[in-house]
Amino acid sequence: MKISWKYWITLGVVILLVSSSTAVVSTLLSGIKDNINVQGQRGDRAIKITEMGSLIRANHIRIITYIHNGSPQIIDDYEERYKQIDAIITELDGRMYTEEQITLFDQVITNAERVRELFIEEIVTLNIQADNHKLLQLETQANELQTKTVEQLEKLKTLVNDDRLIAFNQSLSSAKIADRVLLISIIISIITGGTLVFLTNRLVSRSLSKVVEVSNELLMVIYL
Repeated sequence: MKISWKYWITLGVVILLVSSSTAVVSTLLSGIKDNINVQGQRGDRAIKITEMGSLIRANHIRIITYIHNGSPQIIDDYEERYKQIDAIITELDGRMYTEEQITLFDQVITNAERVRELFIEEIVTLNIQADNHKLLQLETQANELQTKTVEQLEKLKTLVNDDRLIAFNQSLSSAKIADRVLLISIIISIITGGTLVFLTNRLVSRSLSKVVEVSNELLMVIYL
């Protein structure tokens, strides 16, 4: 084998090792990027759930105020905030990724719709009729639904935050693995490359020594 080819093979092996390690690290970094995106999305879900909880609490206050006050403006305020709640529900729909999250989210939607029906279709009508006894019963029912809904939202937010924490830990783990793979690959490339260069130099030196030895023998024969 020609001497130049030996060096080319050595260089090729080193390049192959570096390329392989680069590919592995790139894959790990891609996974880290995906996990960061997941954290952002899940962080956004937690914010939206918190916002939804605030709106539901605000609307519950309006229901109680309306029962004891009866101002028509309260109905308009309630409907305006319910539109915001509905918009958040639409935005979060399809973004619950576990069975427990989906179940809780569906329960929150059901309760929110039930409270609205209770207010618009029953409480408003009874307030017009001045049926105070029935109104107090519906107030109790609204309070129970409110308590249940808030508890479900808090549990859902906890689950979503747990998901974000898992994604963060996965990113951290992937980053550590990427650092180790990069360090190990560099060490292996240096050791392997150095060893191959050393062996190639020895082979070349032996070949040159044989050439010199044969040349010397030829010169001795010629001069003799």
